[in-house]
Amino acid sequence: MWKLDLQLRVRGGAATGRVYRLEAPNLSIGRTSQGVARTTEFIHLDDDTVSRLHADLRWDDSRQKYMLINRSATNPTSVNDVLVDQVELHPGDQIRMGECVCHLEPAEAGEPAQPAYPIAAVTAEETKKLKGPISLTSRPPLFVQVIAGPNGGQKVAITGIVAALGGPTNPQNPPPVGTARWFDQEITLADDALPAHFLSLTWRELLSGFELARTAPHHAEVKVHRNRGGLVWVGLLSAAGPGIVRANDIVSVGSHQFQVVVG
Repeated sequence: MWKLDLQLRVRGGAATGRVYRLEAPNLSIGRTSQGVARTTEFIHLDDDTVSRLHADLRWDDSRQKYMLINRSATNPTSVNDVLVDQVELHPGDQIRMGECVCHLEPAEAGEPAQPAYPIAAVTAEETKKLKGPISLTSRPPLFVQVIAGPNGGQKVAITGIVAALGGPTNPQNPPPVGTARWFDQEITLADDALPAHFLSLTWRELLSGFELARTAPHHAEVKVHRNRGGLVWVGLLSAAGPGIVRANDIVSVGSHQFQVVVG
């Protein structure tokens, strides 16, 4: 019979330091729980080099061991530096998924651990029980630093939860009276070709980063550049959904490039 006595400790990659108790006989591991409906238990690794669904853990009662099953076609999984499709795990094993390195070890009583559940598992009824203001506990002082474009060198502290970015506001074409203000900070780029409030930066505490999204249709390409492991990852922001921007990422839009920097 399965019993709770193991945990995964992240020792390498963006999620270093996190500990996940293996609190169920069947779990999935990956970068997001979205669309994973086969199990309710999901270990979320906040690391861009990990696939959305990277691996499964299945408890084998006959062996009293977890079986690790690779689910990623693009980012390989290795155990003790050997590429695997499916393997039996033992305490002390090192599991590598992308740049994320986890160690399987006995669970330590009293040690804080991350919940292995998707955010969507929190019901509306449970949300009502949460009282008091939500404070930002892990967000360092962050700035938008313009590194290319007409206002290159500009550095603006990000003080809000939702910041609007875009070209200058046209005083001759103000928003209609009564229009809801959806942002709490405005960052203006010196480019009349860009509409005002063209992009939004929304702080997401659980992701330790900003959600970047288009708020108005425009032909300008928006790209996010991220340097990880000596390689530059480039993502194109579409109109269909947001992207994530973290400290030191570079965003290019029109003739501008700006970077989110700390301090």
